[in-house]
Amino acid sequence: MCVGENCAPQSAHYINAQLTALYENALDCLKHHENANRPEKQYQYANALARISLPTSDVGGQVKADLFHASFDKPHLEFVCNHDVILHLRIHDGKYCLDYAKASDPSAPERVQSLSELDVAYRVGFTKSGIRGQESSIGAGRENHIQLVVLDLQNAQLISTSYEVLGKDALVFYLSKYLETLRNAGNHVFFSLPDFDNEEYKLTIDYSLAGSNLSQLSEIYGISVHKINLYLSSTWLTAAVLAAGYTSTTDRRATCLAEYRNQHFHIKLAAPRIRPLCSREVVMYFKIEELQFFDGITVKYTNWEIALLVDIAFETEFDGQVTRLRLKLPSARFHPEFSSAADFDETNEFAVTHWTTIVDFFQMEYLEILESAGYHIVYTFDARWGQPKSVKGTASGQWGADPGSSDTDKDTEMWREVTTRTNMFGFDIITAISHSSLHAHFTNLWTRAQSAKSHDYTRHLKRWSFEKSFESTFKAPTVSLLTENKAIVWIHVDQGSMQLLPDHNEYAVSSYSGKQYRFAEWSLAFEVNLKEVAHDDLAESGVSSQWLSHYSESQPFTHHGKQTDRVLRHITLDLRCAEFLPEYSKFNNDLFEVGNGRPTDKVEAMVHYLRTGYLVQLVESGLHILHTVPVWTAKACAPWFAVTDIAYHVYSQAVVTRSNWSQYLSTAAEPVLVIVGVTGERDLPTTRLDFSTNWVVRVNKALTYGTVAVSRRVFLNERLLDVLARINGLTTLIPLFPCGDNGFGELTLTTWAESRKNNLARWELVPGHDDGYVKYMWEHLDGWTYQHRDTSAIPDGSWSVLCTTRNYVELPRPFRYSALEIRIWGEVDLEVSFETGPQKWNTKATARWDATLGVTTELEGLKVTVTGSTIPVYGETQTTGNYTGVSVVDPSLLLRKHLSDKFTLDEVANQFHPFEGAWQGGYSGMHTYSLASPVFNASGDLLFSLRHREQQLSVITSLGTGRRITSAATPRSAIRSPRKPQFPISRSVSNGVFAKTPESPAPTGKGSLPDLNGNGYANGNGYATATAEYTSLQISETATEEVAEIRSVANDVSVAA
Repeated sequence: MCVGENCAPQSAHYINAQLTALYENALDCLKHHENANRPEKQYQYANALARISLPTSDVGGQVKADLFHASFDKPHLEFVCNHDVILHLRIHDGKYCLDYAKASDPSAPERVQSLSELDVAYRVGFTKSGIRGQESSIGAGRENHIQLVVLDLQNAQLISTSYEVLGKDALVFYLSKYLETLRNAGNHVFFSLPDFDNEEYKLTIDYSLAGSNLSQLSEIYGISVHKINLYLSSTWLTAAVLAAGYTSTTDRRATCLAEYRNQHFHIKLAAPRIRPLCSREVVMYFKIEELQFFDGITVKYTNWEIALLVDIAFETEFDGQVTRLRLKLPSARFHPEFSSAADFDETNEFAVTHWTTIVDFFQMEYLEILESAGYHIVYTFDARWGQPKSVKGTASGQWGADPGSSDTDKDTEMWREVTTRTNMFGFDIITAISHSSLHAHFTNLWTRAQSAKSHDYTRHLKRWSFEKSFESTFKAPTVSLLTENKAIVWIHVDQGSMQLLPDHNEYAVSSYSGKQYRFAEWSLAFEVNLKEVAHDDLAESGVSSQWLSHYSESQPFTHHGKQTDRVLRHITLDLRCAEFLPEYSKFNNDLFEVGNGRPTDKVEAMVHYLRTGYLVQLVESGLHILHTVPVWTAKACAPWFAVTDIAYHVYSQAVVTRSNWSQYLSTAAEPVLVIVGVTGERDLPTTRLDFSTNWVVRVNKALTYGTVAVSRRVFLNERLLDVLARINGLTTLIPLFPCGDNGFGELTLTTWAESRKNNLARWELVPGHDDGYVKYMWEHLDGWTYQHRDTSAIPDGSWSVLCTTRNYVELPRPFRYSALEIRIWGEVDLEVSFETGPQKWNTKATARWDATLGVTTELEGLKVTVTGSTIPVYGETQTTGNYTGVSVVDPSLLLRKHLSDKFTLDEVANQFHPFEGAWQGGYSGMHTYSLASPVFNASGDLLFSLRHREQQLSVITSLGTGRRITSAATPRSAIRSPRKPQFPISRSVSNGVFAKTPESPAPTGKGSLPDLNGNGYANGNGYATATAEYTSLQISETATEEVAEIRSVANDVSVAA
């Protein structure tokens, strides 16, 4: 063997010699042994390399004819790499039946095809294995290794035939059976070169280096070679742009794929490319466009190409969402046959030295540099990002469970976490804006631009040009938020043309001249800062007066801009200071067309036009504004929900930067824009919201624009419960002591509101109450006992009066219902007792009321409704004892006198009116939001989802006004029997409204009472006999199917009207 050389040719010769010997043995067997023609397997195996017959049998099991018969010339193995060989077969003569897939007569001449001198080539994978052992007769004291080459004939792939045959599928089937026979016969295992000497030197066998033919494979691990090379070109372009100084990077490793410099030489490289040797090994080409050496004198070379053989591996991450191809760089070695040097002079000693230096550099040091920069990844695809999905202009989703979704449990759990773990950390108002909202914002503007007139401020989102130097159409820009108040903005260039910059300098655009270069489907990424700008400062920041004039007619300005007690503060993208990110930009194949200019020159020109022209134009048109908040400057004029100071930041549990943003694009982890505020001129507790959980969650496969939260202190404590406490004051009765000069006088009552005007009847939380609601209670007991005894004419006796008021409020716990329902109910008991001589009686009566305030989500926004009634329902007076001939006090009449129609829930409903219609606490550009799906979280804060109001109204318009459409669940009190209260109530039902029952007759002076059935109620179970009107409520339950259908508007703009 050749010591120190690659022994692959000798190994291939040795293996083919074994194959030839086996073939010749098969021929000899056929010539000299009669058994060779028998059909049994063992005889077929003995001569399979030379001849094969595949017989068919009749019903009796007798051989009828051959489906396939062929005799072969000597086979040959061609090693193309360290993983594959080409098996060359020649069929000297033969025949085959076309009907291989069904039972038929193979002797029918019209179904039989002949073969003659047909060359067939198969690509066959192989593995190297070995047998280790010791044998003293071979050599004492040393381990022997017998190397084997094992062909994978089961997975052989046909790559060519020397001529076309009829019924090729049949022939391929028969040949697969032939290869199976070869394997079963053991003709797939061969010995490699023997290595039994007494030296420890190991032979070097590298079939890849010995080959000179590249395969015609178009894919590697299912990924097209074209895609891989396009990825490499894009990666190289990123490095070239960095090396050209178009960005602020100072990391020299990032530029090494395009340019490398050390103290000895300077290399400028073109885009690398690969060619596959097999499915697991490739040739990596590094084309050197320019090479300069600095050894005393400068020597320059051009158009050198270094080829390295290297193994390639397929990898996946994140449940298969990320796939990549990685070069196994330790396997890399130089391949001289595939390398070239255009101006290389073999007689020039300096040139030979320089060539050797560069080859050694690429084999060792350069590969380590590539790996440290991540350039050993030659292809990657991340399904979590890329071209962002378009956002339809549809109604947004509702919060709640969707039994039809396969991800329901996950979505429900995500929203349950939001409603149970969100913490406002001392802020009064919080608005969280999702990525979906930002995408929808720009998509809606871009959609409007499709039909925009020449004066419309959105027109530049569709088309922009500058003189004759640049003209292009665009798709909607997309945004991804980063922490530290930054964002990546993608400008998606649709198609257009431009002139390259002369001499690579950014001269005045008006001086450009030259050939027009056409482009299509580029996406350029820029990193920008988020910036807050007061409305009065927009002109100074670059916004045009034309846009400001147009904005003065918008809803945000109409609502707030003309007022002197507040200012508009805009959160914007600072597009004037955008940094180009080539690593996240995408380019079409046209960028790399040969003879059409250097790719870096095209990118340089595009970046220049966009950064100095197009992005500036977007700012002038006010299209950089993401969100607008009105901030009150005068506390005296501010409504209770108005913020008097704000701060903003990008909210995320993890630190999301330009280098790792794609890892956080799932709905649970993506960063959101958070605006925190305080009311009543309070100081901000801090400028950032600490992380508690994700504030925005996408559920029901629908679009979630964001979340608005109002703190417990601002709404529940200081507004809702205080207003409800006034109801306590109106319903709490206090008996007045009636004693006068003539003894016990007429019993009269007053209310808490009348007697204790300066004190609120405050609610108390009921501890340990958990049936899906948070419960508050107000209880008040007031009474007195009076005894009189003397010798005057005033009758002796004992009087006692007791008045008890119990009121309750139930707030639904998080995720209880998709409609917010607040149930308020109460009862007032009045009991009077008297005792004198033989007479002793007791009389009592109860008044009850029950109402539910529902806040439902409709397409036009929130809707506040009241079901039930606050008009008390009076129970019949119950009197016991000996009261014959005595006038008995009627407590029912007293209750009617002091409680009748004293209060409504109008003031309670008014607390929700700021949330109805267009939400005036924040705006998306010039457009309004509406709030939806209110819910109290575990801390008592009130949460809403955000929707784009204009989209909701457009859906209403498209559906027509022929019927009322509700996109959230109907309140439970309107679609099922009301939850039984904790005390009996007599009611009849009509359209979901509790009506007062007919008044009970008052007791007569003789003490006659109505004939009740033992419990004081007409039907013995605490409820009045149900009337026929109840059927109308049952019918309304069927309407929930229509409601469920209409709720699908939240997911799809197309709804059958």
